[in-house]
Amino acid sequence: MTRTHLCGELRATHVGQRVVLQGWVNRRRDLGGVVFVDLRDRAGIVQVVVEPDAGEAFEVASGLRSEYVVTVEGTVRERPAGQKSDAPTGLVEVVPSASRGSRPRRRRPSWWTAPSTPRRSARS
Repeated sequence: MTRTHLCGELRATHVGQRVVLQGWVNRRRDLGGVVFVDLRDRAGIVQVVVEPDAGEAFEVASGLRSEYVVTVEGTVRERPAGQKSDAPTGLVEVVPSASRGSRPRRRRPSWWTAPSTPRRSARS
């Protein structure tokens, strides 16, 4: 699957469109069976809502952890009234398709964000 949009690009004008997003799991919340995933990339964060009837996508979303790299194919929908956030993408959320869910690819290396000092062997 090829990415169609960046996470931070989605707005209310995209409601109803099919999108393919790729990014890191910023946060995952399981609230009574519905899994909410905040997916981020260089452009921003968007919320992905995975309901129990989403089949494979729900199974995969239940196993996601922070910093997993995932690909999500789904439809953009307007967030319910009262659940909108102040984020630029706060008016919309993505609902993955039942047939193709997000799949964890690999964890980002632990050294990615850690400040590092070169070892003596690397200096020569």
